Amino acid sequence: MIAESLAGLALIKASLNAVKGAIDTCNDIGELSGQISSALSGQRECQKARAKDKGMSLKQQFGSDSPAQAVIDNKLALELVNELKFLVIDRFDLKTWDMIVEAEREQVKQDAERAQAEKLAKAENKQQMDEILVVGASLGIGVLIIVGVVMVMYAMEVQ
Repeated sequence: MIAESLAGLALIKASLNAVKGAIDTCNDIGELSGQISSALSGQRECQKARAKDKGMSLKQQFGSDSPAQAVIDNKLALELVNELKFLVIDRFDLKTWDMIVEAEREQVKQDAERAQAEKLAKAENKQQMDEILVVGASLGIGVLIIVGVVMVMYAMEVQ
């Protein structure tokens, strides 16, 4: 949990520093889009770490992976993303930031839908393979029964 939020914070900080260095010289928001996307991704990692802490026992809460640290990391991530937001708004405008956030939400939604579709396809494929296995085994057993009956009939004729 702590590792996730620390990784998220590091990602946000690195992205923020890159944007700070390039914001004045860029002519197009596209030049910064990768860094902004990374920062928002880092913020999501911090939020996921925070969400994992909600169902913890008291012993877990006061152990080495303290939920207090996740709360603090989440607040730090929010501050850093807000700083990034103000840089973008100052250089471009509020509408640009809103479009970035909406595009990021849409991308996350599409990724989740794609993962769900892949999971369903995998489950369907497994079910089909299981059905093929059952049919194949049934055919094999049927062939063995027929061969057994023919051998018994042949043995009766020979005697």
